[in-house]
Amino acid sequence: MAKHHRGRFFIVDHLPIELSSAVFVECVSHQFISPFTLAAVSQRWREIAWTTPGIWTFLPIFVRKRLTPMRVDFIAEWLSRSGSLPLSILCNVFYPIDTNEDLSQMYRLIDIINRHSNHWYSLELSMPSSLLIRFNDTLNVSSTLHQLSLRPTIPDALGSTLSLSRIAPQVVLIRNGIQFDTRGLNFNCVTDLSMDYVPENRLTTILESTPNLRKCRFAIVEPSSPNQGPIIRISHARLESLQIEFLIPTSGEDFFNNVDLPNLQHLAVKRVEFDADALPYFLSRSAYRLKSFECNEEDFDSDDLIRVLKLMPSLELLIISQGDAEGGHLQDFYSALHAHLPPRTRTTHIPRLTAPLLPSLRAFKWSGKGSFPWGVIPSFLVPISARDSHPRPLENIQVSYEREEGQSIPYLSKKDITQLEKFRDKIKLSCTVLYRMDNGLFYEEDLLKLSQNRLVENKNLEEHK
Repeated sequence: MAKHHRGRFFIVDHLPIELSSAVFVECVSHQFISPFTLAAVSQRWREIAWTTPGIWTFLPIFVRKRLTPMRVDFIAEWLSRSGSLPLSILCNVFYPIDTNEDLSQMYRLIDIINRHSNHWYSLELSMPSSLLIRFNDTLNVSSTLHQLSLRPTIPDALGSTLSLSRIAPQVVLIRNGIQFDTRGLNFNCVTDLSMDYVPENRLTTILESTPNLRKCRFAIVEPSSPNQGPIIRISHARLESLQIEFLIPTSGEDFFNNVDLPNLQHLAVKRVEFDADALPYFLSRSAYRLKSFECNEEDFDSDDLIRVLKLMPSLELLIISQGDAEGGHLQDFYSALHAHLPPRTRTTHIPRLTAPLLPSLRAFKWSGKGSFPWGVIPSFLVPISARDSHPRPLENIQVSYEREEGQSIPYLSKKDITQLEKFRDKIKLSCTVLYRMDNGLFYEEDLLKLSQNRLVENKNLEEHK
């Protein structure tokens, strides 16, 4: 290894120490070379490594086997060489901590990390709850922390309070949030928050504690818990983006009826019952500036969707995911796109709308396992008024079919291809098929090109018969 790096970086031996240090920092940052590997090459390289704090600022700790005193000493030395520079620390515990000796070394490791809390920039922790609650910032006098990520792997300290009130991170990710009392965290500077497994009636309390929040994601929201106390009603003036996904289908009334988001611009919901009144009531107070909306076909029918979209006249991006729904039940929604026109210029049985639906729409995205009704494309392109010919400011439509590896390709018919070609000069049309491979990875293909090539191949076969 030393010979390999020696041959690769021999030029470092002829550079001034300042430039050599800069090269080392680049190697560690972008090529993931350990500082100790560089220090093992030669005496000169060791001297450069020992005196270059910038190569010791990222510390990955993976506890996959018993943590030895020597390894803890090694970690302490690593951190001491970082000087006063901001630290990015990743600590994942996979090994069961079930003996006094294991606990002793883990506590020692955590104490060492705590002593450097003044210099935390990114802290990402994944370990049992009983270990997470030992992290504290009592020695912190000036917070440099930008990102905090907490993932309890074993719920062995339910309801415990975290003692991290002096640090003020901007980005926070908390997994299994129900396990903690987050009142021990300082959320005042948080602008980006992600949490999962939180009771619905706790969400407004969390929003109240994050006055500067701009982007928020609540995943797998659990039903309201009677242990959370009364629901707080709030108005959050700064939140711009909200993603909320419930564990089971629900109206979300404990949340939607008790929060106003007047600056909301991006909203994504999943497992929210559109036929209930809670979501429309929320949108009537919070959709003034809404630019994008993402939803799942499993949660609504056409009437419910139309009812909700009427409350979003400024919407520019609509994203519909089919999920596991069979599809085909949104024909009335597509018809409603031209239901504001006189009867002689439209063909639909739904009542005429007094105003065009989605008059500001610029992009429409659809994804699913079923089929997309290509015949509805003209409905997006009709005039937004019977008095002139100006259509919606639509710029692109993206359709993505989702398939497992080995499933048949959902080729477009010749009729569909011909129809799409008619609109190529008006909007950008994208049609892809996204394959999920057995190893969990994805690859994407252009479905329109695949379909066109198939038509050519079939034509050639017919000519050679």
